[in-house]
Amino acid sequence: MQALIDHFKKNEKMKDLKNIIIIALLAGVIIFASIVFYGGDSGYEYRVNALQKENAGLKVQRDSIDATILVLESKYKLLAQKESALSIDIGKRDSEIAKAKIAAVISKGKLEKIQMDLTSTQKQIAELEQNPSNRDGDDLLNSIKLKTQIK
Repeated sequence: MQALIDHFKKNEKMKDLKNIIIIALLAGVIIFASIVFYGGDSGYEYRVNALQKENAGLKVQRDSIDATILVLESKYKLLAQKESALSIDIGKRDSEIAKAKIAAVISKGKLEKIQMDLTSTQKQIAELEQNPSNRDGDDLLNSIKLKTQIK
């Protein structure tokens, strides 16, 4: 039984030694971490300050770009509306052009008919000048009556 008690005492001393080593390592880690975290490197603080300034500059640039985007979007909307209105106007003018082309074709046909009638009338006049009709008697009187009647 004595051997068992001695064995536990020996193990208890080893447990105490392990605990002391663990506590010492834990304390060392805490001390090292606090030195790194609080003591820090001044270069690190300088870099943090530089990054904060750069971040502030980028925010200003972002806000400026956002404002420019809003202006450009409003201009785009206005141009899109103008484009739509101009497309409608182009459509109206295209239909007017088509109507004008049809009217031109009709007018050309009428003009050609009038020119043919004019040519025919000129031929008849030239023929009558070269060969005047000889009317006499009742035929002459009826012709004069017809030409002198008021219409």
